[in-house]
Amino acid sequence: MHIKQNLLIKKNKLIILISILVSLSIFLIKQSSSKKENIVQDNLLPTKNIDNIVPGKFTEDEVIRKLGKPSSTLISGSKKTLFYISNNPNIDHEIEILDNKVNIIRKQVTEKDNIKKKDLLDKYGTPEYLLYGPIYTARIVLYAYPNRGLAFLASENSDFVLNIWYFIPTDLDNFIKKYAQEYSLETSKIMEDY
Repeated sequence: MHIKQNLLIKKNKLIILISILVSLSIFLIKQSSSKKENIVQDNLLPTKNIDNIVPGKFTEDEVIRKLGKPSSTLISGSKKTLFYISNNPNIDHEIEILDNKVNIIRKQVTEKDNIKKKDLLDKYGTPEYLLYGPIYTARIVLYAYPNRGLAFLASENSDFVLNIWYFIPTDLDNFIKKYAQEYSLETSKIMEDY
């Protein structure tokens, strides 16, 4: 009887999680489409330009000089995030500024960008760490190279890449603390929550 209750509780948690993800997706799509209707195409950020921004080196003004005015900006405490339109119609590139320096870049990737997991693994080698997070139920894993200032979210079972993160090189503990709080080295910790 106790096992059935646990299964029912886990099933209910999974249903709630799926409902939240669907609602969030619908919200983001509506937000993105209404926001992008008012933005001129000059803000479309070619991938090669974002790759030239170096975390820890570039200031906010230098980013704006190089990439142009962001499509939107979000200020949260001491962090400021600049958003630039990506090839993904629902999610923009993010450049987070902390203490007037680029802290982390989250570059969105689509099929149009022609970036494959295999190509990234060939270029950077075996990841230092595989981290499991909130979308691991879809078998999306964070391939992390903290000492090199690079991570990317990609499918565990295919060549699909969701996004690439560039940040100031650091160790694993600081990487998780600063950029990946919702990720873990163990799948069991993630799956327990669902």
